[in-house]
Amino acid sequence: IHEELYYGYWKDNQKDNHGLYLWMDEPENNYDFSNSNLDVYIGDLKEDRYTKGTYLTKKNDEYYLYYGLFDEDGRKTDKNAMFYSSSDRLIKGEIVSDNFIEGYVAFFNSETGNLSSFNYCKFGSDGTVINLKQEKDLVEEIGNVDKIKNEMILFRNVILEEDYFTDIYERYKQIRGFIKEHMNSIDVLDDSLKKIRSVESRAI
Repeated sequence: IHEELYYGYWKDNQKDNHGLYLWMDEPENNYDFSNSNLDVYIGDLKEDRYTKGTYLTKKNDEYYLYYGLFDEDGRKTDKNAMFYSSSDRLIKGEIVSDNFIEGYVAFFNSETGNLSSFNYCKFGSDGTVINLKQEKDLVEEIGNVDKIKNEMILFRNVILEEDYFTDIYERYKQIRGFIKEHMNSIDVLDDSLKKIRSVESRAI
């Protein structure tokens, strides 16, 4: 089953200001988050366009979370974006049109939560690393990198503590339930249309 949901503000018949936009694929009558796939945007919008917010994607057992700005075409474009993936990797850096250019890359130990590696990478057009600087090289170039590392650790901790994916899924189910409660099925619309057509035919 594929479903699409927007929950938020509108202006001049366009999504605007702030909202949650979700696309969901899941088996019928499913209530287990692990069986679902989803894309969801939460953040600021202007005239139906993403401007700044969080974009989450879950496909089977893999997922990623992006936080940053978007360009006029809805692509991730930011000088200081954050990108977290289910491999417990976090990138903080520049992204242009959905492609990372360069940035700090941290891998974490999933069991302890500690940093297992911290580097600065430049990426090719296919996402491969074309240049890598290790932490000791960064310290020599820019000095203390603890502030950057701590910011990345805090960002990861917030993601894992808040459990965004489960919260969004549960909110989606609540909204879907509310809609179904107040409009049991599309038959409600069909019945209304039939009544309108009946009135029109009698008027003719």
